[in-house]
Amino acid sequence: MKKILLIAALLLVVGLACSLGRNATPTAIEPVVPTLGTVPTEVSAASPVPTDVPAQPTLVPSPTAESVAPTEEPFSSQDALPERGEILLEDDFSTPGNAWYTGEEDGNSISNLGGIMEFTLTKASWLIWTESMAVSASDVVMEVDALLWDGDLTNNYGVMCRYIDADNYYSLTIANDGYVEILKYVGGESELLYGEMHLAAFDANLNHIAASCIGETLSLYVNGEFIVSVEDSSLDSGDVGLIVGTYDTPPVTVRFDNFIAYTPR
Repeated sequence: MKKILLIAALLLVVGLACSLGRNATPTAIEPVVPTLGTVPTEVSAASPVPTDVPAQPTLVPSPTAESVAPTEEPFSSQDALPERGEILLEDDFSTPGNAWYTGEEDGNSISNLGGIMEFTLTKASWLIWTESMAVSASDVVMEVDALLWDGDLTNNYGVMCRYIDADNYYSLTIANDGYVEILKYVGGESELLYGEMHLAAFDANLNHIAASCIGETLSLYVNGEFIVSVEDSSLDSGDVGLIVGTYDTPPVTVRFDNFIAYTPR
């Protein structure tokens, strides 16, 4: 049974290989879909899990990273995050096995630590994600806390909306070096809808990511700051998810907590 989707992003995905450039659009091929067992519970070289993780881990900022204080003005009312309507999914990841694919392959893993969803990537230019398996929505707003637990600042992590399968979804992501990316993947072909630097809105450690997919408008917010909106009509409904990628300096470990998806009001 499919547990985790791994893509050799050097060949497949826009913006996940520095050698291609963050605005390049390589030719896509079929993703590798490995067969995996249950979530690893033992520490090994193939599935690195920090030995100092507490029984109820929290998103504690790395003591070695320097924070970048936001300097931009708060977003205007017309760019404000939509108010909450119906809650579609709310998950603090305290219950392993509550939706979400988890698993390990070649040292890349997605693990529920009993309060944290942790992504670890050990390969350069790779992308992994997990969909919720619990949501099917057209208009949706997502919020999540995300922390670079370990690794290089040139990373890639965020949320997905209108996920249908490995060939059809939107992803809205950030990197700790300040790069923002909105990616469309339709019919197995990737297209970069937006890719620019927005360093001032970011924190080098913990970031609150919010994104809305409403009608043809996809919008991204970071730490209460409106970042960007783009227009696209290719996909109109699907699941939500979490996604993490590396460039050419692995490993990278990112932790997520306090995910919520809801309809706009």
